[in-house]
Amino acid sequence: MWPRRATIRDDAGRPKLHRYYVLGTGKTSGVILHQFVGSDAPAVFHDHPWAWGVAIVLRGGYVEERRGGARARSTRRWLAPGRINVLRPGVFHRVELRDDRPAWTLFVHGRATRGWGFLDVVTGAVRAWSRSDAHHP
Repeated sequence: MWPRRATIRDDAGRPKLHRYYVLGTGKTSGVILHQFVGSDAPAVFHDHPWAWGVAIVLRGGYVEERRGGARARSTRRWLAPGRINVLRPGVFHRVELRDDRPAWTLFVHGRATRGWGFLDVVTGAVRAWSRSDAHHP
């Protein structure tokens, strides 16, 4: 039997990520199996609420685009199966699938220290996630 699942949708309502909570609920330390089925929007980056997070790419892979803040330059890299991605609060990123092929990762994280943050690269605005947001990461 699969663990509890949450589906994250894009602004149009299409699924982009399925989260399977293996251990924890996302508020305390935990382990989450991610199935990426859609890319993040090109102009909206997010950061993570946990003190630390580590993703191990299991299958597929994805392009990660990162920014350290509104004025920082973007960097892009391909994360293939077996690669490890370390994520920290305040480092904004987005996930882009190649040819719409799904990707699977195992994500291990520490305790939540704050809420999700979003960076709009067009306006440079950084805002906290609210329940009304359709594109919760």
